[in-house]
Amino acid sequence: MQKRLQHIILVTIVFLLGCSQAAARDYLVQYKAEHYKQTNQEYSNFPEVYHSIQISSIAGSKILILTGKDHDYRTWLRQFIAENKSFIVKVPQGEDDQFIGSKAYEIDVTRVHPYELNQWEKETFKAPTHANLKGGKRILIIDPDEKRKQLVASVINRIGYQTMTIKDPVEALFTFKQQPEKFSMIILDHQLPGMASVEFIRRVIAIDHQIPVLVGTGYNNPSAFNEMGNTFASSESVTVIPVILNNLSNRVKSLLDRRA
Repeated sequence: MQKRLQHIILVTIVFLLGCSQAAARDYLVQYKAEHYKQTNQEYSNFPEVYHSIQISSIAGSKILILTGKDHDYRTWLRQFIAENKSFIVKVPQGEDDQFIGSKAYEIDVTRVHPYELNQWEKETFKAPTHANLKGGKRILIIDPDEKRKQLVASVINRIGYQTMTIKDPVEALFTFKQQPEKFSMIILDHQLPGMASVEFIRRVIAIDHQIPVLVGTGYNNPSAFNEMGNTFASSESVTVIPVILNNLSNRVKSLLDRRA
């Protein structure tokens, strides 16, 4: 009886060890920065993407290089990156040592989850889009500051132009790419969540190099003003100013008249 009990205990231990080895290990990580680059291809639903996230973890600072072709999941994940700094990284079986010892670690994008948020459900996910926009052209406003965004929109509405306000640059870019002909101008703050404003503007220009882009760098921020100005010095469509709301109505009219 005792030998049989010992045998059962031994089998149970072996089983539990096997289960623990088979399971993926979860690491709680803290988001620090993101780099996202997409190679746009005409008539392709599967663009080439380089997507990495710099994180800190119990295993040290790392760069996660996100691989995989699930673009819907990637879009969903990016919506949380700027606002939710904690993530779960589900390291595959047998790769703990590789994850711990590496500075740059490749992992499928679907193995990265926002922390304490609803999990991915492909059946219910809808890519951010404002399909079939009605009416004439409008001015797209991208700004994470809700109060400033609404102030900009109210000024533009008072001078007779339609507006669309979006907080997330990923959603804004997706919307603009779907129907660029529905927009006559883009206004944005230089500090965007989840995507550098320089990258955002470059991708906008790649879609429509003539659309006026007005970007504010903030009061008492000469370094950002100079950087943005130098970056887009050769572009006639990009205007860099310190404060968006300063003389906004006249500036909007002037830029739209110039394009017309």
